[in-house]
Amino acid sequence: MKVLLLPALLIAYLLAITSCQLAPIAPDGEVKPTPDVDPVALPGTTETIGTPKVFTSVLWLGDSQSVGDHGLGETLFKASPLAQVPFSWVARCSARPSQLKTGYKSSCGSKTIPASLGAAPKVEEMVKAKAYDLVIVQAAGNLLGYNNSFVTKDVSSLLSVIPDSIPCVWVGLTERVGTNSFDESKLNDLLKAAVQPRCTYVDLLPLGAYPRSASGKALRGDGTHLNSSYGEAFKFLMNKYAVAFNQALSNL
Repeated sequence: MKVLLLPALLIAYLLAITSCQLAPIAPDGEVKPTPDVDPVALPGTTETIGTPKVFTSVLWLGDSQSVGDHGLGETLFKASPLAQVPFSWVARCSARPSQLKTGYKSSCGSKTIPASLGAAPKVEEMVKAKAYDLVIVQAAGNLLGYNNSFVTKDVSSLLSVIPDSIPCVWVGLTERVGTNSFDESKLNDLLKAAVQPRCTYVDLLPLGAYPRSASGKALRGDGTHLNSSYGEAFKFLMNKYAVAFNQALSNL
C-alpha cells in the first residue's frame, strides 16, 4: 500500500504545480488568465475574442463605405485594436479595387489620412515608402453588375501590388436596399474566392441586411451606406459586423 501511495502523492503534487502555472492567482484570490489568452472585449458588445496579433502600422483602403463619419469603415476600425495603431487611410467614393490601386480622384467624396499622401496615392508607392504590417481592403459594392472575369481581374489588380509578406484582410459585401437586379450572393461568393487565400475575407453578407421599414424601404439613409449614428437597428448590425472583423484579425 505504501509503495502505491507514494506515486499517487507525487502525481497529485505535480498536477497542483501545473495548475498554478496555468492559472496564476492574484493576491485577492482571483484567478487571472495567462497573458497569451487574455480576452479582448469588443466595444458596444458583450462579445470577446482572443488576443489579436500586434500590428505597428496599418494601411486602410476603402470605397464610399469608408469615407463618411460613423460609416462602415470607421465603425469597424474604431471597434478594433487597430484604432490604437498608427495608420494610413485612403478611401474614395465609387472606387473599385483596381482604381484604389492606381490612384483615384473621386468626384463624390474622399478621405485621406495623412493628407500628405496627396489626392491620388498609389498603393504600390505607399507600401514601398512605409513599412506597413497589415493591409485592410474594404471595397466590394462597386463591383456589382460586372461579370465574373472582370471582378476577378479587378481584385487581382490590387492584390498584385500588395507584397505577400504583408497580411491582408478584405471586408466583404454588405446587403442593401434596392439592388434586386443584382445577385449580391453571387458577387459575394466570387469576391471570397478571388481574395482567398491571399487575404482573410470578412463575410458580412449573411450577418444581416440594411435595416428596413415594415414596407421594405430603407429605414434611414440611402439604403446602401451604413451609418451607426442612424439608430439602434444600425448599431446592432454594425456590432455584429465588428465581431466578425475582430475575429478575422484574431485569426491572422
